[in-house]
Amino acid sequence: MTLCIAAHTNLRGHPRIALCFDSLIGNEYGVSEAVYKCDREFAQGLVALWAGTLDQVQDALPVFRARFAARPPRLADCKEELWVGMKEFRAALGRRGVKRTDVQLIVAGFVEGSPRIICVEQDGVRAEPSYSVIGTGWPSADAMLRWRRLTKYTHLYDALYFLLEAKKFAETSPFVGKMTTMHALEPAQDNSFVGQTVSDKGMEFMHDRLNQFFLQPVPLEEAFPLDGLI
Repeated sequence: MTLCIAAHTNLRGHPRIALCFDSLIGNEYGVSEAVYKCDREFAQGLVALWAGTLDQVQDALPVFRARFAARPPRLADCKEELWVGMKEFRAALGRRGVKRTDVQLIVAGFVEGSPRIICVEQDGVRAEPSYSVIGTGWPSADAMLRWRRLTKYTHLYDALYFLLEAKKFAETSPFVGKMTTMHALEPAQDNSFVGQTVSDKGMEFMHDRLNQFFLQPVPLEEAFPLDGLI
């Protein structure tokens, strides 16, 4: 019950990473838009966006953080450390009689100064060259981003709009929240990152673009040509 997106982007020739996520959580009793789904203290230079059962996510994040507590992430074995973390988490669930997990992570940021977006799931870990989408609404969001041909060379400001557009399209699912939070990450000299949040003014500007360029209503009385069917 969520949607999280991370994308490689570019600003004046320098790599950036754009993030977009909702705030929806729920259980058998109801739903609420009340959770910030970005762990900005995940590891040096890295944040984690998450999807899945909240109880399991709360158990999983400390396991992954512990993998990087002794030393910062490295290009040589970052994916391996994340996969070991997933296996440790699954083993802990198994001891409680839980055979599978729906927990998904997008780990995004800068490892040794290089931009990285890594998707972590029950069955594997993979680095994404362009963008990653997790959560209930991922098929709709992914389709929109593919249609927009988002790549790591897409300008940051365009990429932010494309992510918002994908999020809006995914809201056709009742399991994607209407609230939206967006960040932009850039590398810092100390192997960490500088994060900026899209402000209310920035969101207002992009919603104006949605009114111009997003899926538009079709006039229901549009004249169909007489010879349109033969």
